[in-house]
Amino acid sequence: SRTSLAAESTSRPARNSMVICECSGVQSSSSSHRHVKAIFSMGHSNGGGFTYLLRRSHPTLFAAIAPFAAGGLAVVSPEPTPVFHMSGLNDPLVKYAMQERSLKVVMKTNQCETEGHKIGEFMTRYESKVNAPVVHYVHQGGHELPEDALAESVKFLKTFVKN
Repeated sequence: SRTSLAAESTSRPARNSMVICECSGVQSSSSSHRHVKAIFSMGHSNGGGFTYLLRRSHPTLFAAIAPFAAGGLAVVSPEPTPVFHMSGLNDPLVKYAMQERSLKVVMKTNQCETEGHKIGEFMTRYESKVNAPVVHYVHQGGHELPEDALAESVKFLKTFVKN
């Protein structure tokens, strides 16, 4: 059996966080074995901050993370990790300027290029010298999580699943 990342993404992570494992299972007559292919964390608002904190506390555990509407001191990490970050330009709770400053810290850790390239209407991708790119999804709204941002984050996370 196989745990699908796409199936896990159908529940919205609004105001909380989730850890997702991409696993493949092998059944034998004596036991069941799971082979973890990747571990991800995603969260919105406080859950996004917790996602950054998990990355900081366990810098080599996660294949990639996807925090939404989050930032602050928790973004500091000793190791690079691919990041998909969503921001609202008019977020009244987690100000866009603070999220932008936080992302600069992440991009420095991840050794990203300073100039990104647009992908789609809302996203900019910053390539990394150490295979830890940052995608910044920016929408015109506030603290809400647009449905397509969740789908785009899952696509991003899936690119870091080991075969």
